[in-house]
Amino acid sequence: SGFVFSIIYLPLEKIAYKLTSARFMVYINTAALFSFVIPFYYINSLYDGSEMTFANYKTVVVANSTYNETLIAEIHAVLGSFINYIDVIWLLGVIIFTLFNGVNYVRLINIVKKSSFAIESDVWSEAYENLNRQNSLSNVFVVASNSIDIPCTVGLIKRYIVIPAFMINMFNVNEAEYILKHELCHAVRKDAPRKALIIALNCLNWFNP
Repeated sequence: SGFVFSIIYLPLEKIAYKLTSARFMVYINTAALFSFVIPFYYINSLYDGSEMTFANYKTVVVANSTYNETLIAEIHAVLGSFINYIDVIWLLGVIIFTLFNGVNYVRLINIVKKSSFAIESDVWSEAYENLNRQNSLSNVFVVASNSIDIPCTVGLIKRYIVIPAFMINMFNVNEAEYILKHELCHAVRKDAPRKALIIALNCLNWFNP
């Protein structure tokens, strides 16, 4: 269902972005993500009773089978015993992809922690204070780092806006405030946890192009 949703939606994404708002695009992309893990087949099989049938009997004879049921039976016949190992292969893939992404995330956080430092520039302090008067930034911290090339927001609980060190003396207060406001949007809208969700769903669907 996720694959079908995506091949219909992705070609229309740019058109939808022009016709709707950014917030709506976030919602529809979230729906697209969840379509990969919501077991629509299971809900349907509970409704028609087939789930109970397959759970209680090893051999099932289906009268007047549909094209889809016949196709699935033929695939089982061709693949034979390999079908029994698909879940093991999938689980190994999930473990490998989860470890890979987990290590990369921990490495990124460690790099940011080790190379980050407090920004002492009056320009950035003033820009931060201006935004702090408009929004509560109690859980959002601004630091600089020598290890990144573009501003970014990291952290799932405590959120850090990380500014590249070379950019500290490049901008005036208004420009610095604009950059912080953009990153603050990521923090307020919880884009970091959403990105973590995307990565988790990617790990579950590692086999799907």
